[in-house]
Amino acid sequence: MQNIVVNYDYTNNLYIANKWLKGLPELFAADFEVASKWSKDYKSILQWRLNNFSNLSEEQKRVWLQYIQSNGFSHPSLSVITHLSVAWSNKDAYIIICDNNRIRHLIYNFLTTIPSTQIWHNAVFDFKHIFFHSGNLPKSYIDTQLLAKCLLNNANSARDRTGLKDLMAYAYGEWSISKEHYTLEEMWNENTIRYSATDSCATFKLYEDIQEEINGKSKV
Repeated sequence: MQNIVVNYDYTNNLYIANKWLKGLPELFAADFEVASKWSKDYKSILQWRLNNFSNLSEEQKRVWLQYIQSNGFSHPSLSVITHLSVAWSNKDAYIIICDNNRIRHLIYNFLTTIPSTQIWHNAVFDFKHIFFHSGNLPKSYIDTQLLAKCLLNNANSARDRTGLKDLMAYAYGEWSISKEHYTLEEMWNENTIRYSATDSCATFKLYEDIQEEINGKSKV
């Protein structure tokens, strides 16, 4: 099978982002990219201060070390979303680049107020950001990782790998970035944006695959 080629457009313009979001269909897939709040350069400065300032309190040392060690997996108080990817098919996506808090607020408000059904893969990761910043959760959603876990049920959890890359490599090939090492400096990198687009399209494709599997078994 030839790999699916993803088509995408991206923006950080608030007006365009709002227009795109309002034009989405009743069912769409979504995904966040997340990075530490602090850039590599700023972390380097903090590390230098930790190494050279002798009069720091233990509390200050603890806080700065927490900043330095933060990454895309850290608590929402230590990280920020950098991209929202939304896909309405297995090959078409919009990427909203979140380089300011106004556009992040737009996204959180949109995701928690619309009646549309949102498809997420491993919603726990993404929803912690939505809830931390808005106090609310999406009204209608599907978690494809949970659905896949049910279909691939096995007493040995090592045999039911449900990561998006594990499940959808057959359709999209290898695509990945290191979320642990991904930083704010890479926000506008074309490879990062393409990765984000592929994530949401692959989530939509996985949902289609799951529905096909469920409907096929229901006819037996």
